[in-house]
Amino acid sequence: MLENRLKNIGFSDNSIRIYKKLLESSGLKAGELIKQTGLQRSVVYGVLKGLVERGLVTSVEIRGVAVFTANSPEALLDEMDDKRKMAESAVRDIRSLLAKNSREVTLLEGDDIVERIALKGLESARGSTVYFMGSTKSGIQAALEPFWIDYHQKRQLKSIWCKILYDTSTDQSIMDKRNNIPLCRAKYMPFGYDIPMWFHIWNDENVAIIVPGGDVPLAFHIKSKDTADALISYFKFLWDAKD
Repeated sequence: MLENRLKNIGFSDNSIRIYKKLLESSGLKAGELIKQTGLQRSVVYGVLKGLVERGLVTSVEIRGVAVFTANSPEALLDEMDDKRKMAESAVRDIRSLLAKNSREVTLLEGDDIVERIALKGLESARGSTVYFMGSTKSGIQAALEPFWIDYHQKRQLKSIWCKILYDTSTDQSIMDKRNNIPLCRAKYMPFGYDIPMWFHIWNDENVAIIVPGGDVPLAFHIKSKDTADALISYFKFLWDAKD
């Protein structure tokens, strides 16, 4: 479905409505888009500004009025190529930091590794944020849902924020559930493929890399502020790429 595919590459619901209207026409004025979509004037102008900046839409002034047209759909591929290049650059920076900074690394294993790692995040300071990045099927299986309900209740009591970037295999219903939990926001990763591991970052100096495959799930716990800072910066880059 086109709407779901557009969501997975960084479109909001409002962006999708406006972009589809432009694709279906030979050009529309902002006022026409307001009438056809029913969206507020400020929302329509904000979305149009973003689409033009992304190179997906062109604005041409005709008799003093701006007319907006959708560019070739290949512009979407150009945008994703640019994002991938920026992501690869960020990964190189992260690897460089990992190579030069001292850090404490611990290997953990066990069938309950998802729960154990998540609970470590509850050690975070009140008002801080914990991050889950690339969370895969191993972390959202039905058997774990009672654990997550209890986890989020405990997290809320400590006023700890939670931000989650799920891989694209995650069902929309899971996304909706997490976004309805207080102090919790979730988005999809801006990549069109599943990630075989996921990261948990907490307390500004702890990173866990969870590898669910194999007979016994593994996790690497890295205690390093520089590593945590680098991955949080990478997380924010991916998070903003979905706006």
